[in-house]
Amino acid sequence: MPKLWQYGPYIFFCYVYDLLNEPAHVHVRAGNAEAKFWLNPVRIAWNHGHKSDDITRIERLIHENQNRNNSSYFVIARGDSPEAIPNAD
Repeated sequence: MPKLWQYGPYIFFCYVYDLLNEPAHVHVRAGNAEAKFWLNPVRIAWNHGHKSDDITRIERLIHENQNRNNSSYFVIARGDSPEAIPNAD
């Protein structure tokens, strides 16, 4: 489960299995809540436990960090190790 980046309580990550079997997307976890967002175009796939305000905030963060999401995702998909990605706080 490579971590792509983090903003506050939101951890943006992907599952390696998904890289080979699904279009580009990120999972976002905060506490026990997790959601999945497709990246191109950005839209929610599913949500388990995030409040609607959190979903709005997460979607905005994904839009604001689209280049980071795409480059980190495809580096990992190639099998390379991503450089440490600092907190976006």
